[in-house]
Amino acid sequence: MESKRSFIFYLSIIAIFSFTFYLRKSKERKTSQHSFNVDLSKHKNIVPVAIIGSGPAGLSAALYAARGKIYSVVFQGSKPGGQLTGTSFIENWPGVPKIMGADVMKLLQSQAEGFGSHITAEVIKEVDFSSWPYVLKTEDNKVIHALSVV
Repeated sequence: MESKRSFIFYLSIIAIFSFTFYLRKSKERKTSQHSFNVDLSKHKNIVPVAIIGSGPAGLSAALYAARGKIYSVVFQGSKPGGQLTGTSFIENWPGVPKIMGADVMKLLQSQAEGFGSHITAEVIKEVDFSSWPYVLKTEDNKVIHALSVV
């Protein structure tokens, strides 16, 4: 299970950096043989990076997106901070001999917010990947359009 989470986390980071690289390269090109025109004006509540879950992987993705100057929104869900908040001592966190799980998550959230990630207590109940931008629906029936979802 842990290796699956790690794989998903690293895949998310690769997707964010690939998207960022593409955006930077497209700005550098004045003309292009291959271009596409996406009309986002008909959509409301557009978020470049929507991150579902506020555990270590979600907040790490938010941190890297924000450091790359990409606006990101973390939807905390029903368990803010993820499972790590319910853990007592963590003794295998890199660079830290012993720390409480909740303390790790407070530090991670503070760091992500410090770089500009927006964190909300909203709970995502449904995601539609059949069209782009993707459509996320909250428990309160709010609709968010996301260019990417982690």
